[in-house]
Amino acid sequence: MSSVWSAHNSGAVTIPRTVTAQGNRVVVEWLDTSDHKGKHHEHPCFGVLELDGEKIAAWRVYCSHSVQRDHAGLKPPTR
Repeated sequence: MSSVWSAHNSGAVTIPRTVTAQGNRVVVEWLDTSDHKGKHHEHPCFGVLELDGEKIAAWRVYCSHSVQRDHAGLKPPTR
């Protein structure tokens, strides 16, 4: 979890769930939890790391936008 996120949310914790690897790719699943404005929030996420030797060549993070939108108190777009 980023320090920016945790600075605005009390009790911010990242809970690892699954880590798996094949070749130069590592897939990580985790749950970010926090308390914000008196409500508890949980944000399921996963990321894919691509390695180049001992260095991270790419890092893609996928999270539920609906959970983040709800956390921010925003309404979904209407069509």
